[in-house]
Amino acid sequence: MKLNKSFPLFAAVIAAGVLLLALTRSGPSDPRAATPDKKAAGAGTSAIPAQEPKAAAAQPDQEKPAEENGTGGLWVSAPAAMAGTGGTPVFTSLPAEKIRLFTLSPVKMRAQLGKAPLAISAGRPVTLQPDPVFLPLPMPDGTIQRFQIEESSMMEPGLAAKFPEIKTYSGQGVDDPAATVQLDFTTQGFHAQVRSPSQGTWLIDPFFKESSDVYISHFKSDHARS
Repeated sequence: MKLNKSFPLFAAVIAAGVLLLALTRSGPSDPRAATPDKKAAGAGTSAIPAQEPKAAAAQPDQEKPAEENGTGGLWVSAPAAMAGTGGTPVFTSLPAEKIRLFTLSPVKMRAQLGKAPLAISAGRPVTLQPDPVFLPLPMPDGTIQRFQIEESSMMEPGLAAKFPEIKTYSGQGVDDPAATVQLDFTTQGFHAQVRSPSQGTWLIDPFFKESSDVYISHFKSDHARS
């Protein structure tokens, strides 16, 4: 009788054990068991190898605009095609391959020239200035030349007082130490003339008669003024 009374309880324990065992075998007790075998999964299919990203096609060397060569946006290269769209060129006999155009930031130019110290005395080198100010200028070949500059009035004191907006400057080359520059910035635009024993004379002038928005850097020997 005791065996018969205890049998239902024993059977319940056995049933619970069987259920637990079944659950244990079907669950991912081993983490690896839950992950399908990659070799088996790939059986019967052709594996597609991972492709390396294609390198960007090499671009041909392009001339860097002036702002990337140290002018800080003071000078920016302009397309030669602009020569035929902005008005009447000042220079008409300059070969097309010799045309090198730039735009100028008037605000940045005035700010830079405004820092230039007054010339200490006539004939004294600008390089002796205690607080040097440098001005980058674009050459006819598109490169940049730096000059240390100072304000050096070429007008009589009375005339200079009458026309205070007219200021002239002079400078000495930094990249080409033998080069000198004379320049001005007035209502007629910016003008510069550089003399160099090794490179000759080159100039920066407004390209169009009607405006001073576009400038040309050119060798004196390459053109004739109209």
